[in-house]
Amino acid sequence: MRLLAVHADALSCEPVHSRGDVEPEEYPDPVSADSCIGAFVGVETGDGGRMGAVATAAAAELRAASDQLNTDTVVLVPTPHLVDDPAERGVVAAVLDEIRAGLSDRDVRSVPAGWHLECDLRTKGHPYAVRSRRLTGEDHVDEATGETTWFLAGDTSADGPDADDPPVPIEDATAIPAVLDGIVRGERRPARLGEILPAHGITTSDEAATGGGLRWTPRGLTVRACIRALLDERFADATPIRTAERLNPATTAIREHVAAAGWTVEGPSVTRRALCPGHLSALADADLDADALPATLWELGECERPDSAPQKVTLPEAHTATTDLDAALAVVEERLALFDDLDSTLGIDRVPVVRVTDEFYAAHEQWVEGVVGRFEGPVAVERGAVEHPFSVAFFASVGDDVVELGWLRVDVDGPARFGVEYADGTRRSTPVVVHTAPVGTVEALAATVLDPGVPTWLAPTQVRLLPIDQGQVARCRRVAATLSGAGVRVDIDDRARTVGERIAAVTDQVPYYAVIGDRGDGERLRVTDSETGATEETTPAALAERIGASTPLDRPVSRRGPLCLSDRLVVGGSE
Repeated sequence: MRLLAVHADALSCEPVHSRGDVEPEEYPDPVSADSCIGAFVGVETGDGGRMGAVATAAAAELRAASDQLNTDTVVLVPTPHLVDDPAERGVVAAVLDEIRAGLSDRDVRSVPAGWHLECDLRTKGHPYAVRSRRLTGEDHVDEATGETTWFLAGDTSADGPDADDPPVPIEDATAIPAVLDGIVRGERRPARLGEILPAHGITTSDEAATGGGLRWTPRGLTVRACIRALLDERFADATPIRTAERLNPATTAIREHVAAAGWTVEGPSVTRRALCPGHLSALADADLDADALPATLWELGECERPDSAPQKVTLPEAHTATTDLDAALAVVEERLALFDDLDSTLGIDRVPVVRVTDEFYAAHEQWVEGVVGRFEGPVAVERGAVEHPFSVAFFASVGDDVVELGWLRVDVDGPARFGVEYADGTRRSTPVVVHTAPVGTVEALAATVLDPGVPTWLAPTQVRLLPIDQGQVARCRRVAATLSGAGVRVDIDDRARTVGERIAAVTDQVPYYAVIGDRGDGERLRVTDSETGATEETTPAALAERIGASTPLDRPVSRRGPLCLSDRLVVGGSE
């Protein structure tokens, strides 16, 4: 932002032409003042991501000028010509609103953004009449980014963690788990998912994509489908919805959300980093009644997260409207039980980070300590000026990287910002909303789950059939039909390679394989476990029953792509 502050005897600004493509039928009224500070404000595109900070800095500069020049009147004039990369109208309006809020004890008048102006300015002639500033907001922070204190519960000591021990200040902890160290110090780097996922053959890089975008292979699409099926079943009672990926910062609710969340605005729209704005907007349009709450919306949608690599990711989220804070905390407890269930199902070990405001902690200390005490192992607790009254984020290690694998947030500001209300008899009240991301992004979860080896229920191919020659392909097709009919994902490696080469090509990502020869009847298979190398004779029905017992899904997910590997199109070197 560039700020030109002028001490004026008189200033008047009249909008005469719209900066848009079409002239409106009505024009805003002129804005004028005598003995004032004319604040000519050039808002840059990048200010959209640090709106609160730059507005605070501008308000501080204008307050200092107001005190020095002994005038309480400030006229804010949007002046895009001051900067090389001017922000779009909605961002400018949001910044001016923030500056006004920071000068609430002064007489502040704003010229509307988005207009060519006819201005009449008569300046004072003293040495302090004009001042120019370049403001980045680096020296000013929002209240939500103020002081916080870190604690560690379940501290590791020579005698092991004791659930009865109170949390200790992080600097007094005997040991901080590696997964938490970078988070506590604010130095966690983005996980290299763009390297991890291709190594498992479920994505390939795409130079034509922006933001490190990935190309999902047929194997990867099956993994995604399995994850989605699992989550859809867990949220079967929620109302499914699909919301817009790009949002309009010219609307007040989105503008305020962008400012609070620190999202970057580029051009006339902002790409969502989470699903909550669309869901809060949907809840505002819903006919909510106290007797029908809690009510949950569920979506698995695309987002862009600048702190992720790749930036374009798939994020499952649920948003639950509740009548009040106590009802929201009851939902949090239910969701924590769901997180435990998912940890067991997915075979992951997540480490929680609890964040809580001082006010919430003082009023709910026993409840917070109960939540912290339910976790096994160390828990980091951040207390102070955090964004939400209560939240939990979950992290896990993938090799040398740390990924965020889900969160819970109690939101009291967002519903009011979007005008969400519910009927309670003759009254209308604002609900408290619980935001739930049960596994974080699908990309981060896939990397975490696949890192130690592919579980059978998630394997894109669960059984691979290897005919000894082309004469056995027909028999393989009959066996595959039996297995597929029982919900097993099966394929046939009929490529022109030796049996040994095709066995060597079977990785641990295919849990079972069977060599199909001309001996034996069609009801018996010699099946090899890829992980252990053990071979046993069984029937297709028995094998299907074993695989079915390992899946947590109510309904099986079908295989993607041609049945025979010789018919598959290999893209990016991944089969």
